[in-house]
Formats: sequence, C-alpha cells, structure tokens
Amino acid sequence: MNGRTRESEVVSAVAAVLRRWGLPHFRNNTGAAKAEYKGKARFIRYGAVGWPDFIAVGPGGKLLGIEAKRPLGPRGGKAGSEPSPEQVAVGLAIEKQGGIYLIVRSGADLDQWLAERMKA
Repeated sequence: MNGRTRESEVVSAVAAVLRRWGLPHFRNNTGAAKAEYKGKARFIRYGAVGWPDFIAVGPGGKLLGIEAKRPLGPRGGKAGSEPSPEQVAVGLAIEKQGGIYLIVRSGADLDQWLAERMKA
C-alpha cells in the first residue's frame, strides 16, 4: 500500500487479517444519513464519534480497538491520515482501562502486531 491507498482499502485488509486470525470483532461505522419515515425527511446519525473502526477481542481477552488510517505520504501526514482529537481521546480512555488501541496503516501492520503477540 502506498500514499494513494484509500482508507477503505486499509479497512478491508484489517478485516481480512482479523478473520484470518479468528479474532471476534465487529466493524464500527459512524456517520449520518438522510432518510424518510412516515413521509417526513429525517437526518439520522449512527455510531459514536471517535470510536475505532474495529472493536475486537485481542490477546489475553483484552478489548482491542483498531483505527485504520491511510498510509502517510512521502513527506509525512496528509488530511485524513492522522487520528482526530476525538479518536485520540477514545484511544487513551481504552488504554486507561487496560484495553489496547492501535492505529494501523495496512493489514500487514496488524498482522505483524498479532504475530508478535499471539501463539500460532
């Protein structure tokens, strides 16, 4: 993956790694959508702002929060490649309670991290 990699490609690669390792997980989507209900337009928000892209059960049964980000460009970060202040705050809260918070820029990043900590 290079600087042109979309975040959605990183998300797909992370999901594949989690499946391959057999770790229970779910994809945590956040966003908003316009919908109609009983003839009225509604604006619906879903997900909690700042929470990682994936919530998984990691090594030792710990909560594992995984934030997928695009790879950094050749001269460092670009818009969207760094965590938001809300993501940083949630990551710190997860770690404070004994969980693990990772920012990964490829499926290989996560695969390597897991290989170093999980028994084959």
